[in-house]
Amino acid sequence: MSKAGFWKSDWFLGVVVSLVMLVLGGSDLIQSLERKAYDMGVQSSSRTPSDRIAVIAIDDQSVANLGRWPWPRDLHAKMTDLLATAKAKVIGNTIFFYEPETGAGYGYITKLMEIIDQAAAAGVAPTAETEKIAAVVREAEGTLNTDRKLAESYGVAGNVLLPISFRLGEARGRPDKPLPDFVQRNRLTQVANGDGFALPTSSVQVPVEMIGSKAVALGHLNSYPDVDGAIRTEPLVLQYFDQYYPSLSLMIAAKSLNLGPADIQVKLGQEVRLGNLRIPTDGTTQM
Repeated sequence: MSKAGFWKSDWFLGVVVSLVMLVLGGSDLIQSLERKAYDMGVQSSSRTPSDRIAVIAIDDQSVANLGRWPWPRDLHAKMTDLLATAKAKVIGNTIFFYEPETGAGYGYITKLMEIIDQAAAAGVAPTAETEKIAAVVREAEGTLNTDRKLAESYGVAGNVLLPISFRLGEARGRPDKPLPDFVQRNRLTQVANGDGFALPTSSVQVPVEMIGSKAVALGHLNSYPDVDGAIRTEPLVLQYFDQYYPSLSLMIAAKSLNLGPADIQVKLGQEVRLGNLRIPTDGTTQM
């Protein structure tokens, strides 16, 4: 073979192209092109959404009709009651209820109730007027305690899922305290080592116990953006110290199939199995 033929041979060109792609494969340019190609592929594809799924959006029209955001929790309770009456199988609420909803007026009502209860405990005989006042105060407490209304609504519905939120990052020590029981009952127990891992977390925010304990399940609502800020993957499983927790979307899918956390099988960095459904993941157990 002549020297010119050697340089033009197919196998030599193939080796050169392979080496160039190997060198550039980890570069920002190639990865950026991959992301753009992925986005174009997603935008050009189409799929008819399932008619079994309804998305209730909080949009401008909703705010115009129902009032400014955030809406009071008794309004969320009414919405839940309507969905339960309509026989929705699973209700996934993505609103964070991390703190009690207590207005200034409710604080004064609770103080008045304490005074009334202390007087009763001390054996002070109520008069007809004080009984009327006590009745009004208790009625006001029942009206203003929207957390209790929402919790009661979730308890009656029996199919509401709520989000929790982790802080992504390696933990430097041990947790401050164990997670509440209503959170721990959602941890995944069938987790096996695979070719990868689940993204680690260092802390977590959970709903107030009155509301969270009435949810049928909890799941995280974390995302892991790409370097350009776009979200193209979802961590189906996150690691919290020595425990593993599912995403909210994974738990919604599980509940729709009449499955729970104990039925979810995970092989870290490879797959998540939901009954007979196999969901392949990347090395960080993201879909």
